[in-house]
Amino acid sequence: MAGRVALNELALHGWDLARATSQPHEPGEEALRVSYDLVAATPDGHAREGMFGPAIAVPADAPLLDLVAGLSGRDPDWTPPGR
Repeated sequence: MAGRVALNELALHGWDLARATSQPHEPGEEALRVSYDLVAATPDGHAREGMFGPAIAVPADAPLLDLVAGLSGRDPDWTPPGR
């Protein structure tokens, strides 16, 4: 479980850093599947607090990275101000 959490941290915080600096971020399919499973299995409410924000709706046919971002409370369309 610790390995899955660490992999998820790399995928999501890598996304955060990449978006904030306008860099590409393309984690592997397996890493994203692990992240998706972890984030999707975390119920709303107390269990999500401190780990993820409220889920943001993302189209079901969106890329897996966007689905993971949305489930973790990140807006897949976010860009830094002025960019």
